[in-house]
Amino acid sequence: HQLKISSVPAKRALLMVESGHVDGIYPYTYNEARSNAAYFSNPISVIDTVFFKRKSSDISWETLFDLHPYHIGSNAGYHYPSTFITAERERLLTITPLFSQNPTLDNLKKLKSERIDLFICNRLVCQFYLDQYAPMFQSIDYIPKEVGANKTFHVGFTRKRAGASELRDQFNVALDDAITSGLLEEAYMQYGVKEEVNRLGSQGAKDRVIQ
Repeated sequence: HQLKISSVPAKRALLMVESGHVDGIYPYTYNEARSNAAYFSNPISVIDTVFFKRKSSDISWETLFDLHPYHIGSNAGYHYPSTFITAERERLLTITPLFSQNPTLDNLKKLKSERIDLFICNRLVCQFYLDQYAPMFQSIDYIPKEVGANKTFHVGFTRKRAGASELRDQFNVALDDAITSGLLEEAYMQYGVKEEVNRLGSQGAKDRVIQ
């Protein structure tokens, strides 16, 4: 297969795959409505949502309400776990969504400068920033407790094109081969992403609803 990848805004990409203007989209998170528009590959990445904090801050939590004394930063428009969204809607937490060109980087800067106490973030994404901007954020780490159940990223193959399910199946085979051979782990390491590849592919699809 000859591959052509175009980077477009997320909303446009969703419309393009739903209308069949492209063969596929990634990253793509699963829900029932989207399964009507696309066939989903096995997981290509896992989303662990955690709270990042300053190392000097002694913060832990069992329920989200335990964090109500703290000022929490978030990225405006990001699809966080439902438990966090509910807590935000019911004003159980003090949350400041940030609108900017790079809200993840800007929230980490706010955390470092003590303008917020916590930042809710995809663990892999924020760890990538901590590594890329080292030693700027050496004073930051995260609380090793996930916010809600982890979610997975997939490749979505439009149902509007003939042969899409077969293309998805071929992709899944190639993904497992890349995991077994070590190629996928090597690629992630090359770009500084600390993904645990044993959670991906057909192994990662176990006990998940994927259509």
